Amino acid sequence: MLRKSLHKIKKMFFVVMVLLLIGLSAASAAESLPNQLSLEQVERVDFSRADTAYLSFPDVENDREKILSLLNMYNQAFKTIGPEGPVDFGADIPFFMNEVSICLKDGQSFSIYLYDQGIYYITGYQEDGLHGFQVTNQALGKKFYDLAMSLFVPAREVTLDCREFKLGDQVTVSSDHARGEALIFLMPTYSPCTIPSAPDPYPIPEAILLDRVPVEHDCFSHTFTLKEEMGKKMDGSPGQIRPGEWQLVVSSGGGSTFLPVFILPPEIPTPRAVAYDGGRVLVWQEGKIQFNAQIHPNDQPLLINNSKFNSSPITYISLSFLGQYLGVPVENAGGKFILGGPELGLTVEPDRKYARMNGTMPYLSGIMGKNGGVWRLPWEELARFFSYQVKWLGPEKVVFLRNQKSIPDEMLSELNKPQFNSDIVQGVKISLAGENTIYSSGKPYFDRSAGKVMVPLRDTIAALGGKLVWYPIDYDNNDPLHSRRLGAGVISYMEVTLGNHVWGLYQGTEKNGSTTMVQLRQLALALGYQLTWDSQNMQANLVAGK
Repeated sequence: MLRKSLHKIKKMFFVVMVLLLIGLSAASAAESLPNQLSLEQVERVDFSRADTAYLSFPDVENDREKILSLLNMYNQAFKTIGPEGPVDFGADIPFFMNEVSICLKDGQSFSIYLYDQGIYYITGYQEDGLHGFQVTNQALGKKFYDLAMSLFVPAREVTLDCREFKLGDQVTVSSDHARGEALIFLMPTYSPCTIPSAPDPYPIPEAILLDRVPVEHDCFSHTFTLKEEMGKKMDGSPGQIRPGEWQLVVSSGGGSTFLPVFILPPEIPTPRAVAYDGGRVLVWQEGKIQFNAQIHPNDQPLLINNSKFNSSPITYISLSFLGQYLGVPVENAGGKFILGGPELGLTVEPDRKYARMNGTMPYLSGIMGKNGGVWRLPWEELARFFSYQVKWLGPEKVVFLRNQKSIPDEMLSELNKPQFNSDIVQGVKISLAGENTIYSSGKPYFDRSAGKVMVPLRDTIAALGGKLVWYPIDYDNNDPLHSRRLGAGVISYMEVTLGNHVWGLYQGTEKNGSTTMVQLRQLALALGYQLTWDSQNMQANLVAGK
């Protein structure tokens, strides 16, 4: 979540200015602090730190017990405040400390800073440094410190019930850290984008103001229905909502919160499941397997990264695989590719990290490019616009589910059947740039029935000068990298880095320390190598791609 708070910027400016001014005298500063506080005097109590938002206590009645305990401790501690003097916070500055701000009904306000289990009141900056007051009774100061720290409760700030919506869906947005009035906008994503770039309160000229919502006790909850035409733009014209990647913006109290949201096409497609399994493709629809055949090796999906913009591997698919098996129309429009037909409005271009869609620019997490002689595009971020999700089951086994929560039983049954009776031929040689590779953990072989050369992964990567890291799969369901693409039965993950190439492999059977065998053609595609096969001499040759 991107948090741009003008309130915090103003506050930081105020603190810096205070530190640059000559401090108050001890007598005048002591007089500025009330020696006793009662609940009736208090307007609100705020808890803050520069890098975290905390719940305030704006409702005195509901927060009576907590505020009473804080005020009672203040009243005790005030009696032990020492004279004004230099305050040494080391390398820390007050803006990045925990701060309790107390606002009184008569307009007076002051702040308490919590540092090194002590309580401080800052008065200003003098020639010999920062000055202030400190609670001198260490035991009481520690007790005050512990009580105050226990009242710092992180705020959830702005929350949404979901991040993906279809036109006609209800959207609920709420906050526990707002001030005054909340303005709710929808803003199309595009790059580069300068915020703000429009007259207040609009963040950008294309933003659509959906609603103004009153805030009570720093909280609000608002529900609206997403429509094709709703809200108002800066020029007074109605907002037009179309599928794409947007940002929901909530502005309140001088600060704004930006949440990425995805508006999906309203159509509900027919359930479909497509599996790639070691060279073959299975297509399930209408309750049965409708296609089961071998495909060209260069069209296999890969878990790779060929983009400097994101180091994590993501699922790449060829345009042929997208159109022929996933059922997404692809049109070449002069070097640009229109996906899903012109009515969807989605266009991707080679070497671009953003797509274009109805005035928005969805982020791809990778770039489209040629690999193995075919165009491949990063699929995982685009999949949502076609109701697809990706589930990896192994290094050469992945399932694409459209409008489906789980893999159909008919497909699982077929995937569990062996494709071939192994016909393994030993004595295969692997040449890297003309030099034969020596293997220690296992021996490469040729599976004649499957038409594959298999090689020990770790030894091959070491010979290429790459790096391999093995991870056990013990991620919880909230892990953003693995859980969304992880199929049942996967027990480990390996990541290969070679130059600018990153290749990820999920394993369903292999364990750390055992020899993992991978198909040489897949390795060559993933890491940008050209592969030739000399069947007479049983030798495979790898040459770095240009």
